[in-house]
Amino acid sequence: MRISQRIRRAIFPVRRRINSWRFPRLRSGGPPTGTFSESKALKSNKVQGEILPKLQGYPLIPEDSEIRKAGLRQEAFSGWEMLRSTRNNAYLAAPSLAHCDDEGRVCREAIYGPHAWADPVWGRQGPVPTQKLSGNFTSIVSRWNEGSNYFHWFMDGLTRLAHLNSFPADCRIIIPENPAPFALRSIELLGLTDRVLQVGDVDLEIERYWFAGPTMLSGCPDPIGVDWLRRKFLTGPQPLGCRKIYIERTAPTRNVGNAQELRELFHERGWEIIDPGSLTLDEQISTFREAKAIAGAHGAAMTNLLWAPAGTEVLEFMPERRRNGCYAGIAIIAGQNHQTLVCNSDRKGNMNIALDKIACWTDTLR
Repeated sequence: MRISQRIRRAIFPVRRRINSWRFPRLRSGGPPTGTFSESKALKSNKVQGEILPKLQGYPLIPEDSEIRKAGLRQEAFSGWEMLRSTRNNAYLAAPSLAHCDDEGRVCREAIYGPHAWADPVWGRQGPVPTQKLSGNFTSIVSRWNEGSNYFHWFMDGLTRLAHLNSFPADCRIIIPENPAPFALRSIELLGLTDRVLQVGDVDLEIERYWFAGPTMLSGCPDPIGVDWLRRKFLTGPQPLGCRKIYIERTAPTRNVGNAQELRELFHERGWEIIDPGSLTLDEQISTFREAKAIAGAHGAAMTNLLWAPAGTEVLEFMPERRRNGCYAGIAIIAGQNHQTLVCNSDRKGNMNIALDKIACWTDTLR
């Protein structure tokens, strides 16, 4: 765990207690009184639902994988319990819309179990409007999924719809307000446009709530979610993987200081230089499903590994001070060959790339 996370976790009990003193009731905009386990509620028959069988054949994580090397323990959660349940007259607390019980406790699985302490629901500080919904509803809203981040939309949002076939046909889907165009298009491609309801920063009272448990702890290898996404979006014959793609990154963090030199290197070797943020979702899917090799800096555009064929060669430029194995997880599950080039970086993850190492790696792919 990074130092900043350790500090936040250490002060969490104090912050939570202060908020509870100021705003003691959940339904008046205060924080939850604690957590409860939906898994235990299912096992004791307090609610209806299902705990899915443990996944067989969980992928082997190599010792030298970024999943292990990043030091975030992303390899440690293969035992995550995937479940679904249904509750009458459920109360969902903003901003993460996790459901709560009659004692004002929040569902632990809805706020990602071991990372529950970091959920913004504990920071509630005053009155929140309440919206009542009649009928059947499920939600893909969480602390991670605001509908604007490409990675979190797919991996922490849409993957929860893997439960949808087990819910009633008239079950509507709650999504974040004002989602990005790629998010709306993904809903359209799934044929679910008429079933979604955009919700802003409000608490919800739902007549019949169908809880779709996350398929995995965020950022950890997720075979169920990755497989579901690939089956849903990679329709039709698989084209031949023939394109070598360099992903350009333009963002406030994890930038490449020698970007122009790196661009020229890839251009001279015949690579396509692509900014996925300038492409529609359809264009991103069609481009990356034809990939033979992909290189680029750690960032949300690497989520497009979801669409790349098995066997694709992947090189991810990783800032040494902000390492994360989330994309290595996608690659391993999709059968791709993922490597990490760890680079010196500042606190924001900005880095310079060793051009000689890139040249050596690209030459091995000819």
